[in-house]
Amino acid sequence: MLGCEKELRDPSVTRPTQPSETAGQGEQPPAALQTIVTPAPVADPLAEHRATKLVLTGLSQITRPAPGVAIIDLRFDALDDAGLPARMAGDLRVVIRAPSAEPEHSAFDIPLQTVKQQAKHFDETLLMYVVRLEPRFTREPAVGSQIEVTATLASHDGSVIESTGSVAW
Repeated sequence: MLGCEKELRDPSVTRPTQPSETAGQGEQPPAALQTIVTPAPVADPLAEHRATKLVLTGLSQITRPAPGVAIIDLRFDALDDAGLPARMAGDLRVVIRAPSAEPEHSAFDIPLQTVKQQAKHFDETLLMYVVRLEPRFTREPAVGSQIEVTATLASHDGSVIESTGSVAW
């Protein structure tokens, strides 16, 4: 039927998130959990939250759209108690650790409080979240090394969900 198709938004073209906090080698890494990053816009309705588990998927990757620029595309499955895709809402903090890079640690804060914020990062086709990060390395990680990822969601209902994993540089 004409006019019934919903326009799908591609979250992999979203502008990358910049680090909100960094720490060099030997320095204290950023905390995995942060308080509310930004207050939810009053005009936007709060997003639904049903996820109880967050999993970093193997579809996560590093892309290089231009010389000297690297984008870390992280893809997360948000699952409910039955293991089915679910929506997550709250404040997501992603901390990456690149042992041979400078800075070694970077933290990124992604608000997922409202329907609009949530939709910006949700892939309707694959039913997963896409978070694009643009680290500001002064020295890039060694080729072939692993970037360690810790993602922590502080949800509206007060629960905390954490996922850890790695992505090949």
